[in-house]
Amino acid sequence: MKVLEIIMKKGKMKEKYHCLCLIEIISKNSSIKVHEELCKKKLIDTFMTLLKKRRGKAGILSIKSRKAKDRYYKEKSEEKCLYLIQLWADTFMMYQDKFKGVHDAYRQLRMESVEFPERDPNERMMMENLKGIDSPMFDFVEQISGKERPKDLEEISKENEDPQYVDVIPDDGIEPEVQAFDPNEDFSKYTMDSYDRTEFEVAKSTLMILEDMSNNAEYITDLRTDIVHDIYTTCRVSRARIAKIIEVRSFANKLNDLESLLEVLDFIDKKIELFRSKYQKLKEKEKKDKKKIKEEREKQPDPQESHDKNESYEDFDKYQEESEEEKQEIGGIDLLGLGLEDSPDKQPEQEQNSKKKKKPKKSKKSKTIRKRNKESDEDDAKEEDKNHGGDNQDEDENDEPKEIKKLM
Repeated sequence: MKVLEIIMKKGKMKEKYHCLCLIEIISKNSSIKVHEELCKKKLIDTFMTLLKKRRGKAGILSIKSRKAKDRYYKEKSEEKCLYLIQLWADTFMMYQDKFKGVHDAYRQLRMESVEFPERDPNERMMMENLKGIDSPMFDFVEQISGKERPKDLEEISKENEDPQYVDVIPDDGIEPEVQAFDPNEDFSKYTMDSYDRTEFEVAKSTLMILEDMSNNAEYITDLRTDIVHDIYTTCRVSRARIAKIIEVRSFANKLNDLESLLEVLDFIDKKIELFRSKYQKLKEKEKKDKKKIKEEREKQPDPQESHDKNESYEDFDKYQEESEEEKQEIGGIDLLGLGLEDSPDKQPEQEQNSKKKKKPKKSKKSKTIRKRNKESDEDDAKEEDKNHGGDNQDEDENDEPKEIKKLM
């Protein structure tokens, strides 16, 4: 570690860049004990010195240099420093007491509005050699990047039991009370002139993480997660504990730093209120989007209904064509009585044809009379045939000898 510190302090820009690359390799392949050495204040101060030399007033990194090579390695070294500081701050977010140096540097750079490089969604895999370390920031980075990690059986069963999303802030705005401290906890230690300020550091770090999550959220679903809910709850707990500390110190007449404590409390309230307003804004946006989608769906015709209508229209057209053909075959007579008439040009011809084909109906009585008349006519005809038959036979008998005589 001493060699790394010497190179970061006195080495050339190219040597510093290669040293930072070596530190990255060591970090991604080492245990927690090695990281405790890497994140100590001495090495982190060399990072801050490297950044401070070329940093402007607003925190925007300056890349001015005499040589092009120096400018190139200077820019690369600054990006690598910021990358490592952010990676370690994300990884050890829940262990700020052990890794105090890197968290102090991270908060200071954030307060100076330094732009950090974009987070890598594979941070969890990069630091998987650290057994027992699982930061909620890994989940958030994967969430905003759209990357899904494989879930274990316990998480899957939990999701199946409770598939509802986590509503961080209810619609009515009434939030449940948080258990900020133990009722039997002794707050007398905060009445001393010098007291532990860990509560303030925890509050600042969690507020900055909450602010990052809020700024990166584009939809309400980005904030309806267990991670955001836990961090938001931690911020509320920190706020309640700091308010209790202020109350205890005011009762003990320790008013020397009361003004600064009230400023801290006001800062926490503003950050929490900004998150709440962003959350409500995204929730309203979701409602408007749902309403708009519903209206668009109502305007669009039902595809099944339109399909049925088209089928009915096709069937009706087909029926009309068939009825037209039947009319032409039977002379325009509408047998089904549906009133399907032909064009006015063809109608007179069809009426004439129908008149020609129509025959007068005959009653049953006239049929019986005609039948009787026909039978009587047949009887008369038979009698006449008999009478004429006898006369012809006699004539034939008389004529026959004459013909024979002639032949003879």
